[in-house]
Amino acid sequence: MTYILTQPNNNHIELTINGKISSDDMNNLLDEWMQATASMVQANPNTERQNATLLYRINSFAMPSFSALMNEMKRMPELWATMKYFGKMAVISEQQWLQKVAEIEGFMIPGLDIKGFNPDEESAAKIWLGIQD
Repeated sequence: MTYILTQPNNNHIELTINGKISSDDMNNLLDEWMQATASMVQANPNTERQNATLLYRINSFAMPSFSALMNEMKRMPELWATMKYFGKMAVISEQQWLQKVAEIEGFMIPGLDIKGFNPDEESAAKIWLGIQD
């Protein structure tokens, strides 16, 4: 398995990536993402914008397959629409450049604050997100 998506509570999603994402993986991941974000709204129809959090672990990074990237691009409008629910995203990765790219991406998404952390800083990431164990 190359990814694990969980939703520990109605306002928090955790996504862990391990290696290369295939086309099928991307389709399944995006379907699960849409279900998870929809369940946030169903659980609380008055879900305010930007009160959900995302913990994104990148354990090992490999460029997704070309077909996986194309699948993601096809669903980008639908994916972007879900981002309005998130106010904070912590990216945990050993690779500093992935943390920095994520933080730069945060500047392009209004209302979303993204911060990078090293794997040994997961507790700090959870504190920053406000979701302590």
